[in-house]
Amino acid sequence: MRVAFASVGPLALASLTLLSGAPSPAGSDGSPKARLSVSVVDAATGRGTPVRVRLRGPSGADAPVPDAALAVQYGRDDQAEGYASQPDGSFYVDGAFEVELEPGAYRLTLAKGNEYLAQDHEIRLHAGENLSRVFRLERWIDMPKRGWYSADDHIHIRRSPREDTLILGWIAGEDVHVGALLQMGDFWTGTYFSQYAWGRDGVYQVEDRFLTSGQEEPRTHELGHTISLGASDFVRFAGQYYFYDQVFDRVHELGGLTGYAHQATSYYFRGYRGMTLDVLRGKVDFLEALQFCGGFTAEPMRTQSYYQFLDLGFRLTATAGSDFPWCGTGAGWNARIGNARFYTKVDEPFTFERWRESVRAGHTFVSTGPIVDLTVNGALPGDVVDVAKGSRLMVVARAWGHPGQVPLRNLEIVAHGRVLRSVTADDPGQTAAELAVELDLPVEGGLWIAARCRAGDLQVAHTTPVYVTVDGGGFHNPETAWHYLDLSQRYLQELEQEIDRPKDRVDRQAWRYREGLTARIAETRTIIADLRARVPQPRTEAGALLALPTLRDGWQLATEGRIPEALAAYTKARELDPALVPSAAAWSTLCWQGGLWGHAADVLSACARAVDMAPEDGEARGGRGLARALTGDVAGALPDLEAYAASGGSLRTRALRAEWVEVLRRGDNPFTPALLEALREH
Repeated sequence: MRVAFASVGPLALASLTLLSGAPSPAGSDGSPKARLSVSVVDAATGRGTPVRVRLRGPSGADAPVPDAALAVQYGRDDQAEGYASQPDGSFYVDGAFEVELEPGAYRLTLAKGNEYLAQDHEIRLHAGENLSRVFRLERWIDMPKRGWYSADDHIHIRRSPREDTLILGWIAGEDVHVGALLQMGDFWTGTYFSQYAWGRDGVYQVEDRFLTSGQEEPRTHELGHTISLGASDFVRFAGQYYFYDQVFDRVHELGGLTGYAHQATSYYFRGYRGMTLDVLRGKVDFLEALQFCGGFTAEPMRTQSYYQFLDLGFRLTATAGSDFPWCGTGAGWNARIGNARFYTKVDEPFTFERWRESVRAGHTFVSTGPIVDLTVNGALPGDVVDVAKGSRLMVVARAWGHPGQVPLRNLEIVAHGRVLRSVTADDPGQTAAELAVELDLPVEGGLWIAARCRAGDLQVAHTTPVYVTVDGGGFHNPETAWHYLDLSQRYLQELEQEIDRPKDRVDRQAWRYREGLTARIAETRTIIADLRARVPQPRTEAGALLALPTLRDGWQLATEGRIPEALAAYTKARELDPALVPSAAAWSTLCWQGGLWGHAADVLSACARAVDMAPEDGEARGGRGLARALTGDVAGALPDLEAYAASGGSLRTRALRAEWVEVLRRGDNPFTPALLEALREH
């Protein structure tokens, strides 16, 4: 039976009223407790609506979770870590709840995803009081009315039919319309987060929201983590685990879509290796381009891998997901469904099949808050627009936000990774609620065009590109293609080194598949050679265009701990463009990672540049302090690390940094091999 979640009406309110008339038990001091009854309705419909609630008491601690909370067991690695409350102490209800509380002042927070305005309320309860409150949630934008539906492609919760209604209540509480529940696998154990059915049989839909089964499998540290959506069965080849293409081919046979998770970056997930093998051989449909997870930075949108394969002329749809229950923002465990999501344009009626085909077509954009829209000659993201050479394109980009919750900062039209036109909220005719830019663009060759925008802290959005071809040709970037082909070769060499010798670790078993992976590497090299033959080598004067991508590669190498290669990339970038000035953050990253990975002496000059450019930046001072301490310059390290300890972060973080300073003052080195290892894994 399917139960709609707009269920709080007169009967539900009446039941709350009857309950609120019952006597309240005694509080901890013997005085009667208070009873709080809350109803939450959608301001547009007047109907009760699922919502995320957080209720904190006088001390700031979370109040008891009410019986009405929608409770589902969840946890990382399929462990029982949570049930009725979320990692941050919030909980979901289907529009109403009642709870008995000690008298005092409480803070009530109500939220429902990105399109509704969150609310904070102070509520004071007196001994023996029965207080009933009704709150109305208002939208600042209604994307389903525009034909766009939000999805989270990366949720890990074990599911049986019994949990369907409850889990759908969770995604409704975040105003997510499609929740992809991923059964997860690995090489050494098997699978986690089991799903009971697949394809159409695995869809549970109520009105315009549904759950669907998918898989994060295969997933390895050597080749990256993959996601498959919409297939009619689970696909796993345990004895050929590292041959991702076999899974992708079978998923496609079963009607599904295949992609890479976690932006395909970072030292941990190394998806750039797997994507080199699989994108270049035409096996991949999408990339999870937005997520609060997967590397050394809190930045949710990293486009290095995305732009690499787009510039090589391969179509890739942008998707996004939370990776619940792992990933969130800020310190501590703050995982939340829908904190990164993607929107898909779907014609009515809204069904699983129509949604899947729209994702396949690439009609998407990703967002952590703002809304972005792009058309090129009226075509949507994911479409191919073929024109004659010398034609003109009308490119229109718009962004929407809310001044109080999603305050827009800028909007950019991007082609081949370069900004063609941009506006900010401070420009005439633009506001923090709406930005718009148009571009009449002459076309001489193929290219991909996307729109991206930024709003408040960590609030970003990016469209899948519109692919423009000229007279039936491709859309690759002739200025960067050779650079990215060189990068692809480097990733293949890196993989060859990975499989060259046996590894002791259970999560490093690619070497067992050396023969098959070597054959796939050879096949990919043939494709790279064919692409080189079709793409003229860029002129020498184009070196300046390659400098910034090379610097970005250096930054990525630094975050992966490959410091000698990172140093070489930084040097090469400045050789390509002597006018290039790396940012303080770029030097700071190289400095910090160099210290962590045993190259402190080699990065001291980078540390000095970072501090010279940003003398008040705590991160820059911390990196230089680390490098100085590791090279024996205690006198220089102390003031740097003192500045780092005082620069910000949580109380616990500042306390840990202060401990380093005290150890250093005593004449000891706080940066032991164990601490460096812990910092590398942080």
